[in-house]
Amino acid sequence: MLAPSPADSEAAPSPAALTRFLIIVGFCGFASALSMRTLDPVMPLIAVEFERSVVEVALLTTWFTFFYAFGQPILGPIGDAFSKPRLISLALVAMSATTAVAAAAGSFGLFSVARGLTGIAAGGVIPLVIAMIGDRFPYEQRQVALARFMVATLTGQIMGGLASGVLSPLIGWRGVLSVIAAIAGVSGIVFYLAMGRRDVSKRRPFSIGQAIANYRDILANPRALPLYLLVACEGALAFGFFPYVAAILLARDGATSVEAGIVITGYAIGGMIFAFSAKWILKSLGEKGMIRLGGVILCLCFLLFSIPAPWWTALPIFMMIGFGVYNIHNNLQTQATTLSETARGSSVALFACLLFAGSACGPPLVGLLMRLAGESGALLLYAAGVLALGLSAPRLLKLDRKAN
Repeated sequence: MLAPSPADSEAAPSPAALTRFLIIVGFCGFASALSMRTLDPVMPLIAVEFERSVVEVALLTTWFTFFYAFGQPILGPIGDAFSKPRLISLALVAMSATTAVAAAAGSFGLFSVARGLTGIAAGGVIPLVIAMIGDRFPYEQRQVALARFMVATLTGQIMGGLASGVLSPLIGWRGVLSVIAAIAGVSGIVFYLAMGRRDVSKRRPFSIGQAIANYRDILANPRALPLYLLVACEGALAFGFFPYVAAILLARDGATSVEAGIVITGYAIGGMIFAFSAKWILKSLGEKGMIRLGGVILCLCFLLFSIPAPWWTALPIFMMIGFGVYNIHNNLQTQATTLSETARGSSVALFACLLFAGSACGPPLVGLLMRLAGESGALLLYAAGVLALGLSAPRLLKLDRKAN
């Protein structure tokens, strides 16, 4: 594995300054993450309102992630050239506007367009924040810092899924989206006032030629292609089943949207358990051990979820899914911050592009497997896939860094 760069060895800012920075960017990550899992618990309700099948509505997750992914190759270089903090502020305000349009949409077509545009806007937040963390934290502290930031994003996912499931009977799914739109708008303004207008980083005009040159340099790194392939597989395997969870639980046990929201929230809770224990796990197992542990846990969880049972038994399973996913994901995204020191926004953006491209392929793949092999058969195949991912990733990335 490559040694830490010179930038990693520079004196870090004071702990108090880094803590303030993580709190500020955490608020942005929270606001952006709210929209990611919001629709999962209410897929059946949206299907009824727009007179569509659950499968059709579930493909909105693919639609959102498709636009999130393929906005990245442009947003990353713009952030590198212009200003990451200012682009993050603008993205949050744009996300507020498009979410408000989705909340008011009178047709499935307009709703789909608004969700796609929300995906582009949301893609200008978390990947650029991760790049900013890479700019400020040396390698030895970076994975723990990313785990701390993940607390905020996972809290957003928890609140998004839980609010959607719990509040939709009271204010409807449209009311939930309206609240999320307001939070995104406020967070964009607050972030601009706190960091955007104070950003004094050197700016240069955006150039497509320079962006292409940056990507060429990133892909010349021998670890880049294996890393990007792995994260695409992670996206398809880890998130493919989420849009179907509410329908699966409804068919098995008559679970309501509230109960489905509680189960999906378990994923984020498991991720938060990882985030608070990441420093200890890293010290105990090292990077290789963390990734392998994640693969084994995910395999067992998919095997357990393949067995029909009351809806509440899925909650601990999804907590362990969240814990397992982030044992893998946090290591992969930490590696993404090391691929380039001069175009870190671009390297992380390409990482996010492949992650969400994989996530976009996941639901259609799950739908195909469920038609061919049934619900349990599809879950068994996914169990084998995540185990292979966890066991092969350390070797493909040539991870040999000992526990820090």
